[in-house]
Amino acid sequence: MANYDMVLQCWGPVEADYNNHGGLVLSRLFAEHPETLTLFPKFAGIAAGDLSGNAAVAAHGATVLRKLGELLNARGHRDRTRTGNLHLKQSCY
Repeated sequence: MANYDMVLQCWGPVEADYNNHGGLVLSRLFAEHPETLTLFPKFAGIAAGDLSGNAAVAAHGATVLRKLGELLNARGHRDRTRTGNLHLKQSCY
């Protein structure tokens, strides 16, 4: 459980601005690993140079980070989270 607490100590700035951090995380993922973009068909029509700063990318990244925050706060017990993983998976398409 100590690992969850360690991450949560630094989680405040992420939680304060999910959209900005979510956009940064996904933009960096797509820039450093362009092959992962194929896993996100709803972003297929967005030029690589436009991914950074794209509102839809930032919103999706925010969704991912919110869910990660839920899992961190639940200390990994998925049954304590508000939403199921199926909903998160469906939002990728």
